[in-house]
Amino acid sequence: MQPGHRHTLTGSTGTATSARSGVISGYVMRVIREQLGFTRDEAGEHLRISPDTIAGWETGRRPLTAVPVGQMLLHRHRLISLGASALLLQALERALEADVLLSSALDEANPVTESPLAAMVMQRDLGEVLAWPLNGVPPQPVRNLPGPARPRRGRPLRGQS
Repeated sequence: MQPGHRHTLTGSTGTATSARSGVISGYVMRVIREQLGFTRDEAGEHLRISPDTIAGWETGRRPLTAVPVGQMLLHRHRLISLGASALLLQALERALEADVLLSSALDEANPVTESPLAAMVMQRDLGEVLAWPLNGVPPQPVRNLPGPARPRRGRPLRGQS
């Protein structure tokens, strides 16, 4: 059997699942949606995509890093027109970068010498965005933004009470 392949329940082979990417950008997308006061259905209507796509982004099941650049720019412009905070949109850009870095670093098939982390000096804002979903501390530029327009249902986000 070739490296990276595994046996499935049906006896066939498949490729091993890759490291999850999109978790950080999905988290920031959820914060933006909640900041705007939208449900997933409402956000989907405004962005002209299905609520399932938004749910996939927010959970990391469908990484935002897989969205074509042109389409992502359209979503960004729609979010701007809906009143999304420029600081949160900037955090989203850094979160996309963070997801690419994490995905590369966690990919066992990718040699360490080819990792983007091996060729860069991490800036503080990227580090803060990387840590945000893990420690619940928002990056400095977005810490003083008002809370979501609509109270959340379900469990609070980390760092919220």
